[in-house]
Amino acid sequence: MCGAIENSNGSEIWYENDVLKFEKDGKYGLINFNGKVILNPEYDKIYALEGVPKNILIEKDGKKGLVNTSMGEIIIKPEYVEISTLTQSYENGYIVKREDGKCGIINADSKIIFEPAYEAIKNVTADGYYAIVQDGKVKLIRNNGEVKLETGFDNIEEIHGENITITVGGKYGILKLDGTPVVNCEYEDLQYIYGNYYIAKKNGMYGIISTSNEVMIDFTYTSMKYIKTADFIQAENQNYKTDLLDRQLNKVLTDIIISELNLEEGYIRVRQGEDYHYYNFKFEPKTNKEVLASNTLFLVKENGKYGYENKNGERIVDAIYDDAKEQNKFGYCAVKKEGVWGALKADGTVVVTPSVQLDDYLYVDFIDTWYLSKDLNLNIYTK
Repeated sequence: MCGAIENSNGSEIWYENDVLKFEKDGKYGLINFNGKVILNPEYDKIYALEGVPKNILIEKDGKKGLVNTSMGEIIIKPEYVEISTLTQSYENGYIVKREDGKCGIINADSKIIFEPAYEAIKNVTADGYYAIVQDGKVKLIRNNGEVKLETGFDNIEEIHGENITITVGGKYGILKLDGTPVVNCEYEDLQYIYGNYYIAKKNGMYGIISTSNEVMIDFTYTSMKYIKTADFIQAENQNYKTDLLDRQLNKVLTDIIISELNLEEGYIRVRQGEDYHYYNFKFEPKTNKEVLASNTLFLVKENGKYGYENKNGERIVDAIYDDAKEQNKFGYCAVKKEGVWGALKADGTVVVTPSVQLDDYLYVDFIDTWYLSKDLNLNIYTK
């Protein structure tokens, strides 16, 4: 009996796309999609390392090991009670824990970086430096075991180049690798973004500082994050609107509402005033026909009402709706009239006459006669 191996990062579920689990005589092994056995059936359990593609945990006699399916071999023998990735990227190695509670690090090539000798290992590493807990104390050590720093902080949060983000008494600051203070511990949060810039939180508000502790963006935002894939900063203000900052910290779009951020296709859809606009990640204006090239219908606005046209600019649906959504990937369009929602097919014909009250739904979407559940975490459609 064979089966796919399910994995999840908490928000989405997928199945490992290069191996299957199979059972023989009550034990489990792995085969590839060509039917070749890559792991003999001798394990009690086989399942995915949560949130990490191509990493499969194996259990034997109550001990855990790990298979990296991209390499097709066991990289950690089943000798540990816990295995987790050191960072979000498995290439940086794995934290392993023995029955006695001691932790060590094994890299992605099966090399032991540290034998299990530490009380804990923090999910922090850069350039051969690691944060560990020894004798109840957080220390910064090198990959040869040399203790680099062990005073001047309560905890180590991040390492980037020569700069270490630390906390003292619950407040964040920055030290150099030699222990020299760079930014005093006066912030409620510090998150590295790039170069010498950090998102900082002070008095409950967010801004951006440099490693010279110069305030680059004032502390006027209720939240702020760096969208690495798109290479811009998203900052929410007190009016529940958003400013977008480019890499040079210029405010390129202000007082907008982001209705869609598509990292795969490389565009954002924003509401500015009463209208919607598209931009690529260079903040160049785009039309819906440019970014939604596979659609058959495209939203148009006329005299405050919404309708649809095709890619040739021919009107397919008259502008009679009070609100409407772009065609989704299933080919359906959500439309609103007189306070209730309905749906159109890919050819513009009505599949659901506007009749569904969805005003308290955060996101409106239809597949045929089914509409998206109010609880977006469920990701299910209902009637």
